[in-house]
Amino acid sequence: MSIHLHIPLLIMLIGIIARGTAFVFRHNDAVIDNMQDVYNKIFAWSSFFTPLFLGIITGSIISGHIDLEATDFMTAYIYNWFNWFSITVGLFTVALCGFLAAIYLIGEADDEHDRGQFIRKAKFMNSAAVV
Repeated sequence: MSIHLHIPLLIMLIGIIARGTAFVFRHNDAVIDNMQDVYNKIFAWSSFFTPLFLGIITGSIISGHIDLEATDFMTAYIYNWFNWFSITVGLFTVALCGFLAAIYLIGEADDEHDRGQFIRKAKFMNSAAVV
């Protein structure tokens, strides 16, 4: 199955690497300049794409639509994971990961204003996961 799902697996792994490196460079860069904004954007986008493709992979596996006997490229490597069910499971995974991140950050927040923002984000992501 990993052969037929190598495209979303590769995107997920790139997201994991981009998220980790952006986190490290954002906090340990010796020079504070405009690159901090670039690191923040890389971190935010990779924090979205990593759970999205994790959910897409999971959705394609549990749907049972992986055609191991496919002969053309689109059927063998794209249509297995690029369907509405897999994308919906991917968005659900994003909502769950966002909810968990907001919950963990509520406990880490020192400022009451930040805590309130994380509570609102947790409520929103919980609603998104339910929908």
